[in-house]
Amino acid sequence: MVFLARDRMGVKPLFFSFVGTTLLFASEIKALLRHPDVRPDVDMFGLWQLIFLSPVRLNGISIFRDIFELRPGYRAAYCKTGFQVQRYWELKAEQFTDSRETAIEKTKWLVTDAIKRQLVSDVPLCTLLSGGIDSSVVSSVAARDYARRGLTLSTYSFEYEGNKESFKSSLFQPQGDDEYAQYMADYIGSEHTILTAPTERVSDYLLKATIARDMPGQSDIDSSLLYFCEQIKKRHTVAISGECADEVFGGYPWFYRKEMLDSSFFPWVHQPMLRAELFRKSVVRPEDGYEALSEKYIELAEKFPRLDTDSETMLQSRKATWLSMSLFMTSLLERKDRMSMASSVEIRVPFADHRIVEYVYNVPWEIKFENGVEKALLRNAMASYLPEEILHRKKSPYPKTHNPRYEALVTKKLSEILGSGDSRLETILDMDSFRAFLEQDSGTWFGQLMSKPQLIAWLIQLEYWLREYNVNLLLS
Repeated sequence: MVFLARDRMGVKPLFFSFVGTTLLFASEIKALLRHPDVRPDVDMFGLWQLIFLSPVRLNGISIFRDIFELRPGYRAAYCKTGFQVQRYWELKAEQFTDSRETAIEKTKWLVTDAIKRQLVSDVPLCTLLSGGIDSSVVSSVAARDYARRGLTLSTYSFEYEGNKESFKSSLFQPQGDDEYAQYMADYIGSEHTILTAPTERVSDYLLKATIARDMPGQSDIDSSLLYFCEQIKKRHTVAISGECADEVFGGYPWFYRKEMLDSSFFPWVHQPMLRAELFRKSVVRPEDGYEALSEKYIELAEKFPRLDTDSETMLQSRKATWLSMSLFMTSLLERKDRMSMASSVEIRVPFADHRIVEYVYNVPWEIKFENGVEKALLRNAMASYLPEEILHRKKSPYPKTHNPRYEALVTKKLSEILGSGDSRLETILDMDSFRAFLEQDSGTWFGQLMSKPQLIAWLIQLEYWLREYNVNLLLS
């Protein structure tokens, strides 16, 4: 018998496929594709996932037709009676009986305990410190623990070449990180390093990032992390990150902007048809793809655990948490794991501790969003670990490049690809629509970071992927 199991949150990937009666499994799709009988076939539904949802994809399947994913919180056994899949963990809605003060104290204990557990290591360890509340909480708890042992914590923050001169504030990224990260590092007394990604490297690493992820992903958001992890590897093997706090504590706009959550499509996809309209309608059938994925969204959105006694705001909180954890968080975890492991760095995510998730899921939204402040529960619980300037800082996500040279570089690179006469992308792209897109300004179309330069870079990744993986598009 073969027994497989995946962690509760999807921190680590696990894929499988069948060749006849033979079960193949691996942590990365590229390993399965090495088998001569596992074909890189992508059908219409796989293509729709790429064009409408990427870098997110639906759980339980992959972009490739006959390669599947064991879902987070599931186990499987393969024996003479067949392949049996079972869920061993699930999120549960339970009546909340604690007071506000008790919720704050329990959250503080759960978070600090989860972080301290992740500090156990027999190799050099550091934390990723952006100066936002999540990474600052992790770094502050870690620094105090290190200080008690007479050690100094190492921290890293990330920046892009030319960002200070070209940064533009937005709803999703209101501030840069530099000053806050250094301020927090001084506050906790860490040995801090600011890593700056050269624009050319961010562009050149798009191919490596595609191969690391086995699909077109988050373009420069992926390639830059891959570069940063390579730099971290020179001194450290294990890093701790503040990933997953937004999904657990309610940090994204769709938690408190009801119109985003109540749309008929995934709330982090702001312009569902933007990418689809760049492709030939006869190939992509965008209306069919949108309808099929809308049905999947509506189906998934109704599965969140709830109680009959839940208020309207609590139902909204549960729904947003469920959707974020089921799809958006697993995508970010996959990105973090793939880019770090491609650099031989292990990144740990203490906010993905199932004990935190189970407790906070049932805390009333009025406590989690007290006084209209995102992640108020986390802020109140960890106030003693943070200075006021960090404690009340508005959420700002992983940084992206704002350097206009990057857009110029990727636009030139894509133009060369499309003008080569040997492009896979050109056979499916609507060139008139693409040229019109290049002439337009573009706001954020996916998540918090993906705008026009990232879409151009994503198309480069798509071309690389089609070629490097010898993808067979089954579009009939």
